[in-house]
Amino acid sequence: MKYIKRFFDQDQQKDYFHQISESTWNDLNMDQVFETIDYTTTKYGQQYLYESLRNIKKGSLIDSKIEIGVNEIKDNPLIELKITKKLEYISKNDSYHFCDLFLNPKKSESSIFLFYILLSISSISLTILIFFNSNLIIPLIINMIINFYFHYREKLNTLSDSVKYAELGTLLIVVRSISGLLERNGLNMGITPDKNGLNFLIRKCSLFKINISSLGELSQMIDYFFELVKSMFLLEIIFIQIARNGVGEKLDMIKNNFVFISHIDLVISIHKIRKKFLNVNIPTETDDFHFVGREIFHPLIPDGVKNDFDFYEKGILITGANMSGKSTFLRTLGINTILAMTINCFFGKYLSLPKTKVYTSISKSDSVIENKSLFYREAELIKLMCDKVGDPEYNIFLIDEIFSGTNPQERQVIASVILNYLIRNKSQVICTTHDLQLPLLLNGFIYFYFSGTEGDFQYNYDYKIKKGILTTTNAVIVLKDLGYPENLISEMKSKLKS
Repeated sequence: MKYIKRFFDQDQQKDYFHQISESTWNDLNMDQVFETIDYTTTKYGQQYLYESLRNIKKGSLIDSKIEIGVNEIKDNPLIELKITKKLEYISKNDSYHFCDLFLNPKKSESSIFLFYILLSISSISLTILIFFNSNLIIPLIINMIINFYFHYREKLNTLSDSVKYAELGTLLIVVRSISGLLERNGLNMGITPDKNGLNFLIRKCSLFKINISSLGELSQMIDYFFELVKSMFLLEIIFIQIARNGVGEKLDMIKNNFVFISHIDLVISIHKIRKKFLNVNIPTETDDFHFVGREIFHPLIPDGVKNDFDFYEKGILITGANMSGKSTFLRTLGINTILAMTINCFFGKYLSLPKTKVYTSISKSDSVIENKSLFYREAELIKLMCDKVGDPEYNIFLIDEIFSGTNPQERQVIASVILNYLIRNKSQVICTTHDLQLPLLLNGFIYFYFSGTEGDFQYNYDYKIKKGILTTTNAVIVLKDLGYPENLISEMKSKLKS
């Protein structure tokens, strides 16, 4: 995942509605969700999908560019096959570092470039003149030694750049090919390529596309010969310097075409998701925080229980038995909210919500390295939510087992004050708790719960959300199911009754 997120990490653009934090991403197990929904063909598309899920774009909930492209692909299956075949041409590239080319470009220093040119001219001149004056053999050898030194000193850099420029040339050729295919068929994918200087840059990058590997043993001899020539006359270094200058003038064009290819790959991937998963649909945008779902389920549990909900208040408190599905339900809400706002998809039958920012406090743990307790870590996350209450945009706060890291007396007081504060302005909070007394301290909340029934041998869960407040508990039953001694279980039950 480190390489997949490279484009997201490197790209410094800030023109987005909301960025999903690392904490929220991990809370929702989004790495695993990403692997489930990733049907891209290229590394570029893969990186673009990741970046799209982390940076929620401005505008309406539904990305019209995606829908335009998906509809074209849906109506033209033959075009989908042709585009996919062209994308496969660049799918084998180990291209995770390609984005460095336009996000962190290397600059060619004119003084060093001139120095290499002089060394190259000197070497070429001496090689020619030696046929007329054999006394020049020693200066030529000295010149060659200097050139060999610089050639191999820069070898790692030039090799890395050569690969990127070769990839750039191939990428631009595919851009030109797909663009021509779309134009000939009168199709609109919601995005257009940047053709400003396209052919010029393709020609420059063609210097790095020599491929003779298919010639067998002869290829090695030819390869050695080319390596000797490049090192003698510093050709590789000079070509790289020329290419850097050309690329440096076309950074925006390169990024635009990277996005063009990646967007088309993403569109086809979304089309595949909708075909593969029968219960993946397009969300509906609302103007207020009336959060409604029908048959919503977790994408990592496709055969799991589907839930309906109608959250018409800004405060939602969910009580529930241990292991009854509260945390999974919160993650289901968070994941589907993010997918709805990024790739126009959710897992379920119906989902309506406004464009909203998402903050979570779910997978909390203490940290020995950071010297932070569970309570301290959770307090940091919820402090961030408190800071966002005044934002003009909608916020949704998903909190699991609020302040479970402190004593019950303080927890109930702190939690009630915080929760009553978080539902101000345009924010909605959905919180789970085991504290059955907490509802008595809240205002403006509606209540739901998860429960189960005690069977002959174990506690049975239905994982369905229900309206109301839980009136029973199951902690002792869980201990019984785990095989705790019967005398301990009996003593616990007796003390609870008294």
